[in-house]
Amino acid sequence: MHNSKLRLEELLNAIDKNLKDEGIFAVLLAHHCLEQFINLAHQKLFYPAEKILIKQTPRNNYFRSILLFTRQEVPIKQLEIIIQDEDRKYTNEFVESLKDYYFDLTFPKGGL
Repeated sequence: MHNSKLRLEELLNAIDKNLKDEGIFAVLLAHHCLEQFINLAHQKLFYPAEKILIKQTPRNNYFRSILLFTRQEVPIKQLEIIIQDEDRKYTNEFVESLKDYYFDLTFPKGGL
């Protein structure tokens, strides 16, 4: 849930308290918070299992990151999703990632 008042440390404390040993959790963050969150998670003995870095277009910088964490250290899988191609059409990766959540991904140019 988007919340500007919930501190990352508080979020991690709640996850630590409620997550089973074999559990995983995912978080969607502004990309500039990525390393800070990984470092804070590591203090609670959570390890990143997957990083998904998101760009609006191939020319843009990353603006969001999705992270999956476990309590076991595993090799990190890293992916990239670009939302729109140079022609402002949704990429196949984006459509495949969100097809279960959106009824129709054929919005007019200009996108989301």
